[in-house]
Amino acid sequence: MRKTRNYTKIIDRYLDGDLNGLELQALEKELDSNPELKEELKLQREINAALREKEVLDLRAQLKVIHRSLEPVPERNMARKLIHSKWTRIAAASVVLIFAIAALTGNFTGKRMNYDKIFNKYYETYKPLNVRSGFGEIDKMYRNALTAYQKENYEKALVLFEEVLEIDQSRMEANLMTGVSNMELDEYEEASSSFSKIINHDDNLFIEHAEWYIGFCYIRTDNTDKAIRHFTKIASGNSMKKNKAKRILRKIK
Repeated sequence: MRKTRNYTKIIDRYLDGDLNGLELQALEKELDSNPELKEELKLQREINAALREKEVLDLRAQLKVIHRSLEPVPERNMARKLIHSKWTRIAAASVVLIFAIAALTGNFTGKRMNYDKIFNKYYETYKPLNVRSGFGEIDKMYRNALTAYQKENYEKALVLFEEVLEIDQSRMEANLMTGVSNMELDEYEEASSSFSKIINHDDNLFIEHAEWYIGFCYIRTDNTDKAIRHFTKIASGNSMKKNKAKRILRKIK
């Protein structure tokens, strides 16, 4: 980072959340001591915001032009232009509808693609801790459930974990893997329920994991406001995931 012209690429990656590890640490350290780099970052953020605003303004301008075409024809010309005006208004209204649908659909599709990108980049299947030792029947059931989970047979794992939890609800890791299994099967409401049990229990080793995963459930179910509030909470806390949560927030807002 010796010359200004070299900043652009790494700043783009930073704003896209593609920096991590040593690269991210190096850039954040450089930002603290390099006013030139800080100014370049500020400028790039303003450019990005301006581009987004221009897209909105362009659409508004197009809709305004169409709206004008819908204004009533003066009475002195009404007899002559009645039929023409009728079809003009119908055609213009159709164009407005097309623009509106395209804007809404495009906006939704764009967000959906962005959320999918976030999920695919930051979601990882939970890797369980060491299996409890024990020779009781429930320990055997737990090991069987864990084996199915590790073999990615999530439907079978769900059935077995639920049998374990019917007997011993205190097994929070079983709750966690139940939630993750549901996520792997695209059952995000059910997954959220399992993670909420862990969070509400408030005295176990798996709360941080559950809080992380439930944020992805909000993303997958289009609960954007909840997702933003949730990852903001993680980003402002002491979680090991706080830096990843910050990068997700930059992409989701």
